[in-house]
Amino acid sequence: MKTIDVLQLLRERPGVILGRPSARVLRAFLLGFEFARKDDDPEIWDFSRDFNLWVRERFDLSSTQDWDKVIEFFSATEAEELALFWKLIDEFVTSINIKSDQ
Repeated sequence: MKTIDVLQLLRERPGVILGRPSARVLRAFLLGFEFARKDDDPEIWDFSRDFNLWVRERFDLSSTQDWDKVIEFFSATEAEELALFWKLIDEFVTSINIKSDQ
């Protein structure tokens, strides 16, 4: 299972999986997933690294802040954070044409 596949599951039921719908909680969950899979798939970190760089480029930021902090900055509420995350993920996936394992 790739990170993009986990994101599809999260999109369907974010409250059940994350508990609190925030960018920070989502990033922590994804980092945990990628850490757990690092021995099986050494390239698992590529998705988060590439998305992080893409978000900074998308907002024309020279900051070294991670994507969750950028999303928090541009959102007034945690609900807005997740809405912005899904919007950005869709743009990111389209821009690099990622395919899931399914």
